[in-house]
Amino acid sequence: MSFKTMLGMPWSGRRHMLFALLVFLPLFFGIYAVKIAPTHRPTGDARYYLAGAYNILEHGTFSSQRVDGEPTPEAHRPPAYSWFLAQGMRFIPALEGADHSWFTGQADTLAPEFVWLKYMQVLLLLGIAMLVAQVVFDLTGRFSYAQWALWIMAFHPVLHRYVQRFYSELFGTFMITCFSTVFYYALKKRNVLLFGLAGLLLGAVTLVFPQWKYIMPVAVVSVALFGLLEKNGRKRLLVGAVLLLVGFQCVVLPWKTRNENLFDREYISGRGGSILLLRAYYDQMPADAYASSFLYWTYGLPKYLLKTFVDEEHYSYLVRDNDGSAIDLTRREKERLAQSVADDAAFDKTLMSVALKRILEHPVRHLLVSIPIGYRSLQDPTFSVFNLVVFFYFVYAFFSCLRGREYVVCCLLAPAAALVCFNALVTHGLPRYTWQLVPIVWTGALYGWFRWRHSGARRKTNHAH
Repeated sequence: MSFKTMLGMPWSGRRHMLFALLVFLPLFFGIYAVKIAPTHRPTGDARYYLAGAYNILEHGTFSSQRVDGEPTPEAHRPPAYSWFLAQGMRFIPALEGADHSWFTGQADTLAPEFVWLKYMQVLLLLGIAMLVAQVVFDLTGRFSYAQWALWIMAFHPVLHRYVQRFYSELFGTFMITCFSTVFYYALKKRNVLLFGLAGLLLGAVTLVFPQWKYIMPVAVVSVALFGLLEKNGRKRLLVGAVLLLVGFQCVVLPWKTRNENLFDREYISGRGGSILLLRAYYDQMPADAYASSFLYWTYGLPKYLLKTFVDEEHYSYLVRDNDGSAIDLTRREKERLAQSVADDAAFDKTLMSVALKRILEHPVRHLLVSIPIGYRSLQDPTFSVFNLVVFFYFVYAFFSCLRGREYVVCCLLAPAAALVCFNALVTHGLPRYTWQLVPIVWTGALYGWFRWRHSGARRKTNHAH
């Protein structure tokens, strides 16, 4: 937005812009300047993403191994987040000459200079907040709603958590926000070039979160249906659906081809089998565990009440560290199957085959378990049950726009709705798998709230007449 455009705004718009410039930005950068701290001992997935970044930078290959020498190529995790970290390590001046001993396994602690990679992630968070605010403003025409979007995204507890971690969630969420923004304007303007760009971004999202390869058809089909239902710009929309698919394949296909050449299997990453096997074991939960699951998977007071008044034997199957839990049984079976499988790609394929066979043996039970699993995936550690209200307004926005023939918004929200269903059906529903949707869910929720309020106002006006 140019300075001239800003001067041409009504005072209410200029007031919101000045508030963002004079209050929001100083507060945002001030808080994160204080909160960000070095990670001395990376744990969990952070170890693998950082090692992958170093190997891309130094050896031109993707591998999560920390070795002093040439690593063995891998595809156990998707590569995009490690590539992003590698570019930070390459171009941030403060990292030039930083100690790389941790990356080669010669040190237990990561050099403090790598905190600059977290500052890079702060900029990603700012980008998320600004893009969501722009789309919300475009949908509602109200600066107040855009202001809400800006502040909610910038200080959302889940996004704030991942700014300070070397996990792929924040980068992936940024890429989803970029895709959603470009996708929205491609739909709105019927711009075929933007559809191609949206396809490239969707491919990039898939190289962070591989499950999006199953969401891509939803995006393509939604655009095609929009084209069939809409007379204005029909040809452009149908061409756009094709370009969306082509752009996606341009990004994803080279990575899948690389893996086929190296591992004799065309795939994106190798953890899908483990997740599906765990889900197959959750399908076997006893009836008392099923009844307890809703409270057990709710953050805060409900879970506390369950633990206080219900004996643990009723929900022991859900407790991560218990013997005989779903996670424990999955771990044991993986250890048994690993003894007869040669490599990671074949192992993942075996896990997938075993899990699918068990799920298909009891399809009704699988669908019933999808209810608490889906509920679990919608939880938030801070908002807890309130997060269900956010999803309610998201769903309201989708169906009210469908009824009102606002197909642009329906197409925008459809991929997020599809991912929620996907997580409920084929994963164990970790909330982490859905947190990547925070920006698009809040976009839909704020627009849903806007439509709810204004539909109520219209009803009152009609009754008055």
